[in-house]
Amino acid sequence: MLTARNLLTALMMTSLSLMVACGDDDDDDTADGGMEMDAEIDAAADASTIEAGTIADLLTTSTKYNFSMLLDAIDTANLLALVDEETDGPLTVFAPSNDATGIDMLPTAAADLATAIGYHVVAGDLTPDETTFLPTSATDAAGNNYSLYVWVDNTGTSPVITLNSQMGDAVVYTVVDTIDANNGVIHVIDRVLDVPNIAEMATAAGFTELLDAVGNSAGEGLTDIAGLLGDDADVITLLAPNNAAFLAAETALGGDLEVEFTAAEINSILQLHVLDLSGTAPVLAADVPNGTVTTANGEDLTTTAENLTADPMVQATFAGDGNDSAATVVAAGKDIVVENGVIHEINAVLLPAPPSSDK
Repeated sequence: MLTARNLLTALMMTSLSLMVACGDDDDDDTADGGMEMDAEIDAAADASTIEAGTIADLLTTSTKYNFSMLLDAIDTANLLALVDEETDGPLTVFAPSNDATGIDMLPTAAADLATAIGYHVVAGDLTPDETTFLPTSATDAAGNNYSLYVWVDNTGTSPVITLNSQMGDAVVYTVVDTIDANNGVIHVIDRVLDVPNIAEMATAAGFTELLDAVGNSAGEGLTDIAGLLGDDADVITLLAPNNAAFLAAETALGGDLEVEFTAAEINSILQLHVLDLSGTAPVLAADVPNGTVTTANGEDLTTTAENLTADPMVQATFAGDGNDSAATVVAAGKDIVVENGVIHEINAVLLPAPPSSDK
């Protein structure tokens, strides 16, 4: 197809050729001007080979990667317009090629595909340079955008970006290449992303101390906390103390959690971090009430919620009867939405009231 760019390049090259021909009468001018004209011709030729197009165009025309299976899935999910429009703002697409693990295991139903493909799409033209959680285009039943965990390692000569995993994990989802488009950017990935549940996201995001506590909470007749966090059938709101919170609690206790508490006590403490399961939608930061909320073991937490800005940026806090001060949600207003609920990272371990008798 004769595009405006190709026509301009052809005119430039024709014009330059005439200039060279006219300069033959002057040897000195030819020696100096010829080098300049050669450079201009090379620049024009380079310009004529620059590829441009939408994300859909570049997924279709790529010669380095074959995205035919992804494109078929996008078409079946009726999402082609999403990646082919330049007017609705830039997008970031994490694109598995035909060589990616799991590309042949995508669901076949259009609605399921829409969720699966939408989980690979993020608003904005992004090349992440720091570890963060990003909202994707895919949503849960309540309309909340599922979260994608982006881990960035800047310790080497060039950043290493992984998704819902970290280097050293058993399974790592790695960004292997980047392609710029008119309406955003394509990050080529080596595995198809699945929407994780709470247990999977806690593992990916490195809540190691919490997961150790979960492992130490098991016992006959006790609530299966590990099964609860990994059960996609329930809708859970988890208040997840970060690693620093657990270390601070152990410092205050004078020993490791599993030493200072029995498995039953650890189990009860962890249930204090799971909000009442009777709801059908997770409790987002913006929905935390000023008052109390009931937890999985029937105890109440004292809560506060304060709007920090005109956006719904909410500073939420939670306190158990055994806490001297409230735990604050880290990154106020950020909800980590997963397959079976939402995670709120908090900066302290919630504790029940001290027992009336010795352990």
